[in-house]
Amino acid sequence: MSADQDTFLLDLVSLAEGLRPVLEEHLRDYGEILPTLLMADVERWAEERAVEDRSGELARVLLKLEASCSGGTSHVRELIGVGFAELVSVREASGQALVRLLGPCLRAEVLQAWPSWRPETE
Repeated sequence: MSADQDTFLLDLVSLAEGLRPVLEEHLRDYGEILPTLLMADVERWAEERAVEDRSGELARVLLKLEASCSGGTSHVRELIGVGFAELVSVREASGQALVRLLGPCLRAEVLQAWPSWRPETE
């Protein structure tokens, strides 16, 4: 793990109260932050909230992901691509709902990871 990935993930978790239990379970299971696995947990959390998130937490997390997708370090951008974009369940309703919420950089990452899939709105 790189220090910038660790810092990025902790910053991401700080944006959403709902991600704290995700981090706590991750640390209980692994004893340390494993960036790709924790990012995968964040992706699952995001999909679960994509249909309805009244708290605004998902929006804050997606804004941070979008900003880091286009302007983060190479380690962070790679983490977002591998640990988040590649795991979006594009053929499931929850994944499709999440894709509709993504900014241009994250959306491009998802489309690159899933070249044979296109959103229904396109």
